[in-house]
Amino acid sequence: MARPATAAVRLLTGEREPVRLATTANLETVIVDGVAWILGLKTIDGVLTAVGDRVLVKNQSDARLNGIYTASEGYWYRAADARTARTMQKGTTVHVQEGVVSGGLVYAFQTLNPVIGTSDIVISYYLSDDPLGDIGGALAAVIHIAELARDLAQQYAADAAQVSGVNVPIYASVATASGSTIAAGVKSIRTQFYAPVFTTPATLVGGANYARMSRAAITAGGYPALAYFRSADRFMPDGTTDAVNGGFWVLNESVATATMFGAREGLADNALALNALGSYCRITKAVLVLPAVATYYAVGSSIDWRDISEINGKGALIRGAFDGLSAVRIGGTGTNVLRGAKIWLEVQNTPDKSVVANTRGIHFGGMAESKLWLAARGYDEGLYFDGLAANTNWVSNEFNIITLYNNGSHVHCDLAGASYFVNNQFRGGTWYVGTNQKAAGRGTFKLTLAETAAVEEVLIDSPQIGIDGGSAGVGHAAFICAALGSTSNLTTVFFKNARIETYSAFTNTLALVNVPSATGFASFNIDLLSASGIDDANILSPDLKRLFVSLRDMSNRPTGGANLVRRFQGERFFPVQAEGRITVPGVVLYDSATGGYAAPSPFLTNGVTARTSRANGDGQLVVSSSGQAVGHIYKKANTTQHAFLNFLNGSRAITVICFDASGTVMSGNAPYYAKGSNGQSIARTGASVYEFSTNWLWIHPSVASFFVGASGWIGATIIESIDFEQGFAAPILRLRDQETDISRLCYSFLMESYLPVGATIERAQFGGYRNTFLLKTTISTAAISGATTIGLASVAGITAGDRIGIELDTVITGAELQWHHTTVNGAPSGNTVTLTNALPAAAAAGRAVRLNRWVVR
Repeated sequence: MARPATAAVRLLTGEREPVRLATTANLETVIVDGVAWILGLKTIDGVLTAVGDRVLVKNQSDARLNGIYTASEGYWYRAADARTARTMQKGTTVHVQEGVVSGGLVYAFQTLNPVIGTSDIVISYYLSDDPLGDIGGALAAVIHIAELARDLAQQYAADAAQVSGVNVPIYASVATASGSTIAAGVKSIRTQFYAPVFTTPATLVGGANYARMSRAAITAGGYPALAYFRSADRFMPDGTTDAVNGGFWVLNESVATATMFGAREGLADNALALNALGSYCRITKAVLVLPAVATYYAVGSSIDWRDISEINGKGALIRGAFDGLSAVRIGGTGTNVLRGAKIWLEVQNTPDKSVVANTRGIHFGGMAESKLWLAARGYDEGLYFDGLAANTNWVSNEFNIITLYNNGSHVHCDLAGASYFVNNQFRGGTWYVGTNQKAAGRGTFKLTLAETAAVEEVLIDSPQIGIDGGSAGVGHAAFICAALGSTSNLTTVFFKNARIETYSAFTNTLALVNVPSATGFASFNIDLLSASGIDDANILSPDLKRLFVSLRDMSNRPTGGANLVRRFQGERFFPVQAEGRITVPGVVLYDSATGGYAAPSPFLTNGVTARTSRANGDGQLVVSSSGQAVGHIYKKANTTQHAFLNFLNGSRAITVICFDASGTVMSGNAPYYAKGSNGQSIARTGASVYEFSTNWLWIHPSVASFFVGASGWIGATIIESIDFEQGFAAPILRLRDQETDISRLCYSFLMESYLPVGATIERAQFGGYRNTFLLKTTISTAAISGATTIGLASVAGITAGDRIGIELDTVITGAELQWHHTTVNGAPSGNTVTLTNALPAAAAAGRAVRLNRWVVR
């Protein structure tokens, strides 16, 4: 019995490596650029080939194609040891391992000195594993086995094929199968292509498996028309015949590709095929695959791929004219939340821009715990989250941005009812707009909230933002544009490691954040790795009191004029109280009762009016009246960039005074020269100032310097120093030469400090005051509220005009009592002193009285 030779023997004798199968008939070929190719896995001699099988092709009608090939799902190529004239020389033999007809046979090449591709390659039977039986039975065996092969082509292991997917009849296309009478016992078939045009490579796609199914079952299942066809027979799955329901075949794939429905690159409109693909995947829970193409899939209408958990469109762009439409819809339908989805999707609008409302790239229904890779280009809104239906939610999703390009607003969360968008992340990607089209109400990240809708814990990590000046309409927001009509107070958005750059001139001033309306409160944190071209950008909102913003440039070096994050540590207050006056070392003091806000004061109280500010231990001040502020003056490096401050200890009550280069106060609301939460522009004695209760502060680019101080404008309160970071745009410096110098001030313990005669209070560039008289005494007889005279234990040295402070019965806080400050009206009469201003409250006998006589130095 003949056996395959060893490699050494084959080398000497001219025998080739064994082949698994040998053909028994001509194999269909495709012509590409004038060249005939064998394509795809085929059933040969009763056996379905597998990738990598060696196959002896010996029966081609074009004998030039005969030879030994390696089987492939794509094009077949000649085997490495049988592709030259020498390796296919006459007398070369090859052993066949399997097959109904040729299994165990040996064939020989018969062409002398063949020219590959030109000469006919003749291959003939040589001998078998049983040479003694060859002569008597070869012819009969061949005839008998050929008959078996004919039947096997349609009936071999049809039931097993339902499970294994092998050994099924293969048809060139759906059309070919539709015109065929398929044996009753065949339950599954396969097509090589959907609708091939063999001279067009782009059409040689779409091969798929189909299973018999009755028409009634197809209708009940809701299968789209492109997912099934009817063959010429009328067999039912059980082998019976039914003129109405028989002969139908339905797609049977767990991974369905668009090409199985006729979609392909170069087709004018793939929308019908792509929507049919979506319907099939919704019904069968199949994975949806949009195969990669060199250009794009053209579509003429919207695509609905909602309720599909796995979509793989990597490298496959969907492109069409979508003005007024959504390109592709994904996620859940209605209030249904699609969970655990994996989606890759890329869409583009033509002509690469739009100002038409409702032109949306990817239109989202509810999703949770899903991971997506997304690209959208040329839409009014690139990614649109449709939460207008009540209870549409997005929770714990990761949106990986490939690119968001030329969209008016790259992301829009449009929520109403009780819908919410919580704990979602957007990661990376280019976010660029350069359409040279303008429309109001746009921004990189847009929020529209109504009723009780909420947005909480949204992270935009490492976006690369680019904005062309010709594409920014009125109020265009570099980061967030938010209409906060919801009563929810849970709006939090965090930009992390963001980079932003602008291009060309802006005809409209760019906004950092634009909140045109706010019912609920919102918090926006923006950390930048680099920034260029947004140094004069504004924060827009008619209701700043509901807005909390943090903005920091975290770059390693200044970029585009921005500076490194710099922390300004507020120094602890060491207030000194001296007979009705308070001064604080190392700070600038403003008080509307000591000459107003036109210039800094060395004192918080002047000993005349009824001020009750008191030192209250180490590092604090107790104030009971409005119009007092303790802080510092800061100078901006220029008047072309804004300054942005983040307060480190939460919201603070502060007073802000803005100055131009000449020191003139800048105030009012047209424009606002300072912005923060809970703000107002208010006239205090001597000047108009800004007062806020805020965790952030924005200073207008044209401001040259500004005062920021902890305030007592909200009434009786304790105030402390302010710590903040200045992390964006114009650098600032603290002006130390404006701070009070009290190095010569003497004071005692128990927070009841006073100046001895001859002591002075002074500051740089100001002569200060000198004390020429001091009297410490008490009230001898209780005085009622409204009294204009009081009796004192001692009146020694008192003259008209002396400043007097009287301790009242009114409690400020704890043991701290209110003081009344006024002047002496005329000389004392006995031990009775007349007051210029009447007592505002009663004062019991024994209450402290202090008198000073101050002169300007």
